[in-house]
Amino acid sequence: MTWTVFDDKERFDGAEVTTIRRHFRDWAETAVHDEQQQSEQVDSAPVSMGRSPRYRYCVQMDAEALRSAVHDAPAPPEVDQDNQGWVKVIDKDWLPRSENPIFAGRKPDSNVYEPIDGVSEHYVGWVKCPLPSVMTEYYMLFQDPNGYTISYRRPPAVIGYPWH
Repeated sequence: MTWTVFDDKERFDGAEVTTIRRHFRDWAETAVHDEQQQSEQVDSAPVSMGRSPRYRYCVQMDAEALRSAVHDAPAPPEVDQDNQGWVKVIDKDWLPRSENPIFAGRKPDSNVYEPIDGVSEHYVGWVKCPLPSVMTEYYMLFQDPNGYTISYRRPPAVIGYPWH
């Protein structure tokens, strides 16, 4: 696993999740071809855009996440048992319910949720993931197509143990 880091301050400082998702979609579209060096049948390859978390999810360390990791979580060597330090893991393929063809013609969700990034649905397209677990536990879990959905907890909750 190689991290690809985008740290263009002018482009990403203060950027909303939608901007990061759009950039990641564009990057993933070409990166899977370039990195896997396959010109045909990319989606059926063992590592593909549809199968690998590398091309399905991105990590955003915004100001709130940075604050959680630097100021809220205990300093090493202490263990962050309460998941106070976290990052955002963004689902590249998420669409709001109103734009998602899967929900076309269905009744709207009758539940009312506090808006997060302007989204008042249960599923907001990203999760708070414990910083120490993002590249171990959750990278492995998200290889399963249902792993992200099973783990999902609406922010401000942080996914994983302890289950508050």
